[in-house]
Amino acid sequence: MNPAHPRDTGNFSRGMYEMKNRGFGLMESLRKITLDPANFIAFANPDYQYRGRLHADITIFDYDEIDHGGTVQNPGVPSKGIQTVIVNGTVVYRDRVIRDVAPGLLIKRVSE
Repeated sequence: MNPAHPRDTGNFSRGMYEMKNRGFGLMESLRKITLDPANFIAFANPDYQYRGRLHADITIFDYDEIDHGGTVQNPGVPSKGIQTVIVNGTVVYRDRVIRDVAPGLLIKRVSE
């Protein structure tokens, strides 16, 4: 049994899908999913003030086809419209295949 949850495996695609269906444009949706959280992270740790710009991970997708796939009962269903995901310069997902790599880094809050 896979302990994953659809929020782990399809968060980006579900967010894009929901915002598209609620009338948000592509650029506004991207800002809400990328730049807004990056700005929040910058407050938690100034070392990450440029996170979420081009220095961040990259997801290549087809906006017209974007749709989440996973459910709580079946979380491993790949999202539709996602073609490639690159994390820290390493391809982690391409053509509906998840590679067995983990190049992501944990972002910790700086204690004051």
